[in-house]
Amino acid sequence: MPTPRTRARDADRTAACDALDAAYADGQIDGVEHRERTATALQATTLGELHAVVEDLQVAVPPAAAPRLQPARRRRAWPVVVAAVTVPAVVVAGVAWSVADRPVANGVDRPQVEAVTPRVVGPTNVQTPEGYRAFVDAVRAELGTTVVDQATLYPDYAIVQALVPGEPRRIRMYIFRGGMDSSPTTGSTRDADDPTVDLASFDPQPMLALLAGAPQSLNVRDASMRYVIVDGGDGAGPRLAVHASNSFGESGYLQAKPDGTVTTRFPFE
Repeated sequence: MPTPRTRARDADRTAACDALDAAYADGQIDGVEHRERTATALQATTLGELHAVVEDLQVAVPPAAAPRLQPARRRRAWPVVVAAVTVPAVVVAGVAWSVADRPVANGVDRPQVEAVTPRVVGPTNVQTPEGYRAFVDAVRAELGTTVVDQATLYPDYAIVQALVPGEPRRIRMYIFRGGMDSSPTTGSTRDADDPTVDLASFDPQPMLALLAGAPQSLNVRDASMRYVIVDGGDGAGPRLAVHASNSFGESGYLQAKPDGTVTTRFPFE
């Protein structure tokens, strides 16, 4: 039985983001809150963290399909390491029971809010040559440059850590989901001398070939999630980090140069 401390999967985070998209589309949350919650969901590492992001929303999940998360014993908190993981229906289902069990007072006037018109953008698979080029074009159009601190490419969306103009130690995170969100979600800091990477300088073919072969090269059978992190490396030039994982918790990753030359490999053993 899952608990709030159960590690979230990539499918779980995707389900949470889908719930947020639906809530934004029907006016439950505004654009600012949608961006902030989406950023939190994308960085969540446990089902409890994801549940907190969507628990107050109305979602189209039958209450009967909603398993309760079992409370976990309290432990000392430790720093959270952000990693790509997965979230099927358990998170969204958790929303359903929390909403279904909450009584609604009769005769209570709800505040009127301005209708929200969502920007509907078709999905783009950034792990294809065409999708990657569309992603780079969107980054250029939004930021005025393709030089960034880091980018993480999932099948249907990407996260960009962009430099704040005139502030070499500051970065802001943007999300690409068929189109660039015009407002950054969260901010962070970096070392001013950390290398940057020009996304337009990459030939996507070697990178995509590594992604395609990741289940075999990393010994991760039935891989359900593959993603790649692109950054400026540690002084030896731009670097790719290709990750693969499956529903059994088996995972591995490799690091490579932009031309596809593998420099380190950490397969599942």
